[in-house]
Amino acid sequence: MIRNAANTNQTLFYQPHFNNLPVMTDKGPLITEYLAGLQQAMHAALADYNRVFAFRVDIRFPDDLMSYEIYNSNEVIQRFLASFIAKINHARKVSAANYGRSHPCVVRYAWAREVGHDGKPHYHLVFLLNNDAYCTVGKYEQGRENIFNRLEGALASALRVSVEQVAGLVEIPRQSSYCLLRNDPCTWGDFFYRASYLTKVATKYFGNGLHAFGYSQR
Repeated sequence: MIRNAANTNQTLFYQPHFNNLPVMTDKGPLITEYLAGLQQAMHAALADYNRVFAFRVDIRFPDDLMSYEIYNSNEVIQRFLASFIAKINHARKVSAANYGRSHPCVVRYAWAREVGHDGKPHYHLVFLLNNDAYCTVGKYEQGRENIFNRLEGALASALRVSVEQVAGLVEIPRQSSYCLLRNDPCTWGDFFYRASYLTKVATKYFGNGLHAFGYSQR
C-alpha cells in the first residue's frame, strides 16, 4: 500500500482494474478512496433504477468570473449541485402535474477539483440519473428544456450571474454518455473507465484544506 505523499490519508492505486472495473492507468496513479466513492455513487444509482443514464461534464471559469471564492473554496460547485438537483426535482413535479405520472430521479454524482498550470481551478463531474426519466443531455443550445440547459442554469445560479454569462463554461466531452444496466455489469466498464479520470492524483492540489473530490452520499 503506497500512501499519497501530498495527503497521507489516501492510498495510491496503480492497477488496471478496481473491483473488476477498468480504470485509466495511463493518467498516472489514481486515489483508491476516490475510486471507492465513485463506485459507491454508481451502485447507489443502480440499486434504485434498472437503467441508469450516466454522463461526464466539465466546468471552467473565464478570467472575468474568477473570484476569491472560486480559488479558495468549493462553495460554487456545491451551489451548482444543489441548483441542478432542485431543477431536476422541479422538472419531475411538472411532468407529474402535466401527465399524471412521472419517473422518479434521484441525482447521483461525483466531482473532482483540479488546478491547471495557470493556477485556475476547474471541475470534472459525472452524473447518474434514472434512464427512464432522462436518456440524453440534449442539444447544446440555450433556451431548451433539457439537461444541458439545466446544467447551464445551475452554474449561472451558483455564480450569481445571467445564463448568457456562462455560455461555453459547461462542456460535455465527446462520447461521454452511457446507459448502465443493473443486471448487466458488462455495461458498467466503459463508464467507470471514463469516470476514473476524476480520481487521478495529477493536477489536484492538496494541503489547502479543500476537498479535491466529492460524491453523493445517498
